[in-house]
Amino acid sequence: DRIDAGPCLWRRFEGRARAFYSAWYLVPKAPTTRSGWTLQRFQTLVPTAGAGDGAGEGGNAGVALDADGGAGGEGPLTDGPEGEWRSVISLGMRSLPDGALALYVFDHSREHLRLPIAVPPPILPEGRWFHLEVLYEAAPEPEGGLAVWLDGRPVYTAVGRNLGDGSNVTFAVCNAGESGEEEPTEVFVDDVVVSRIRATPAGRLAP
Repeated sequence: DRIDAGPCLWRRFEGRARAFYSAWYLVPKAPTTRSGWTLQRFQTLVPTAGAGDGAGEGGNAGVALDADGGAGGEGPLTDGPEGEWRSVISLGMRSLPDGALALYVFDHSREHLRLPIAVPPPILPEGRWFHLEVLYEAAPEPEGGLAVWLDGRPVYTAVGRNLGDGSNVTFAVCNAGESGEEEPTEVFVDDVVVSRIRATPAGRLAP
């Protein structure tokens, strides 16, 4: 399993099998990363018998995670009394041979792993705000899947994934390399939106 080295800010939602998750990002200086750098993560919890956190549809308030993915020792990547994490999907950036940053999608399931980089590659601009939006369908296979937009342009689609039943989904914004040896980099995040319809870069909710 991959272990990210860096913080995430997360929020858990219940009863949202289908939702759009978006945020604005700014990377002032492109990092040189041999593997990848996580910007967003989605996780689905499979509850254990009798488990429950008492949270409503809005979920729990976000907290900063430790470098190992935990919050106070336990976090979205840690199995515990509430259940087990069965699906984890990350969106991140990786360096191309020419130094540009490309957006990638990584499914932590061994059946899928990293999606091929789209053609043409979805390039993340350096020193300029960009908008990242994801439709996350938390449903069993074959209905489960996701779609990704970069600055309003569709760049990735993944279908036929087992992403749970939507009863408990965690969404996180991150600044996390895949190794503790990676040099730290600045990532700014603003205007995070979770909605039942698209937010779009223009800020107008669209069906």
